[in-house]
Amino acid sequence: MTDQSQIDQGPEIDSELQAHIGRHLKASYDDILSQDVPDRFRDLLSQLEAKEGGDAGAKGGKK
Repeated sequence: MTDQSQIDQGPEIDSELQAHIGRHLKASYDDILSQDVPDRFRDLLSQLEAKEGGDAGAKGGKK
């Protein structure tokens, strides 16, 4: 039978493999961060910020 503590921890991964996976994850993340935000998303974010700004002013007046 398998020890429960081994199941909870999952399989051990070689440190070289961990480093390899880490490098590829970082490269993917960096690539995503360097991409432009589509205009549609910028418009939606602007609308959300405008709505939150308007709501915050209204809420501030109600005490």
